[in-house]
Amino acid sequence: GTNFYEELGRMGQRYGERVKNSLEDIFHMNEALNETNHGIERSASFHVLDFYTPKSTRRVLEYMAIDYVMFNLPIPEWAEEILAKDDTIGYL
Repeated sequence: GTNFYEELGRMGQRYGERVKNSLEDIFHMNEALNETNHGIERSASFHVLDFYTPKSTRRVLEYMAIDYVMFNLPIPEWAEEILAKDDTIGYL
């Protein structure tokens, strides 16, 4: 799906009350969420530019490459933005 929190909600419904409660404890799903798939309590993707360098971003993508290939996932926009700032190598 396109919305992480909706997917978590469906998972909780499918696998029962224990899973639903665990997901709520971990992801705070009942708290207010905005409509762009970011938990307001986290908004982590807005902060990656403050912490990741082109080198660390490449390393993360290398580590996660099998997931991107197996699940046909696009490279995240934040990663492309960081990698575009690195003029030492071509990346895609």
